[in-house]
Order: sequence, then structure tokens, then C-alpha cells
Amino acid sequence: MDESQTMVMVVDDDAAVRSSLARLFTSAHLSFAMFDTAEAFLAEVGASTRGCAIVDVQLPGMTGFCLQNIISRDFPSLEVIIITGFDEETAEQRALGGGAIAFLRKPFDPAALLGLLRKSLAPSRT
Repeated sequence: MDESQTMVMVVDDDAAVRSSLARLFTSAHLSFAMFDTAEAFLAEVGASTRGCAIVDVQLPGMTGFCLQNIISRDFPSLEVIIITGFDEETAEQRALGGGAIAFLRKPFDPAALLGLLRKSLAPSRT
């Protein structure tokens, strides 16, 4: 992966979500990478990667919250947006308390996500 480039990285085990977001990011001319597990993300992404990681809460293996903790600790140039399709009472508080810039419930508004990403990926933030 090209670490000199600012990217959006999606970590979600749902292929339909990854496909939908790939189409959205392509239409918005954003560089992106898709991962189906936290472990695949960690194997591919270097600590100096810049951008924003969109992380699903419910992942096989390592959970999205565990990955968020690792990103917060080891990836200083990555912002995190937590997404979920489940209505978990404490998930939003946990995500934002852990440093996520946003918490979105599926299905979320694509325009709202793009707005968050544009703000997160702005040159002054990376």
C-alpha cells in the first residue's frame, strides 16, 4: 500500500457494504482500500499511512473496537469513523470516547459520510 497517499480504508466483513462504498468513493474520486477483517487491515497498512479508517463494530476475529484501540495507539495519522448495523446502547459512547471522529448507524447517508471524509482528509488534518 502506498503510504505517501491519503486514503480511506474500510474494514467491514459485509461484501455488499464494501462494494457500495467502493462505488461511492470512486464517484467522489477518493483513494481507498477495502478489508474484510481487522487482521487483514493490520497486515497491509503501515503505521505511517495517512487518512481515515471506517471500521465496522462487528467483525470476525478482532472486533472493531479492538481495532480502533490499536489505530489510536499505533497509527497517529489515521482518523476513525465507527459504523454498525446493530443498535447497541453503549456503542456510540464507546466509539466517540475512544477517539472516533464519528459514529454512524447503517444505513447511513452517503453525503454525510463524504462530508466527514472530506473534513478528515483535508490537508491541514494530515
